[in-house]
Amino acid sequence: MSLEISCEECTDPYTKYSFAFDANCYSCNGIDISVTDSVVYLIGYFNEALLSKAFRIEKKETAVKDAIVITVKDATFIFNKVDKAEIYKLVIEGDLKFEADDPMVKDYFLQLQDFYYAPRRELHKFAIYDCGDFDG
Repeated sequence: MSLEISCEECTDPYTKYSFAFDANCYSCNGIDISVTDSVVYLIGYFNEALLSKAFRIEKKETAVKDAIVITVKDATFIFNKVDKAEIYKLVIEGDLKFEADDPMVKDYFLQLQDFYYAPRRELHKFAIYDCGDFDG
């Protein structure tokens, strides 16, 4: 689940970051990334269509200082630790290959680099904000 900074001045990481809510509260595109032991999944809702792409992991390095480096064919996903808690910022190097004819799809998934991420086991610790009575 993607995270965003919700309280710039907060020092507690579980208050400073919260779930990115734009795609939940607005009628707009939403993206996420999921990593298993063998596959990186990119999942998105783009222009009212569900998109997904799976990349088989060729190499996963966790011994790199303050980073997790995942190599797939033609690209590398680098999760750089940005907080004392397990919060990471994603950098994608290389060329993500998509079968879709629409060149916007690749640019759309590269937006994953705009968010922060935490391991699934940590997600329950983050603040959850709802949309309230918002009619977006």
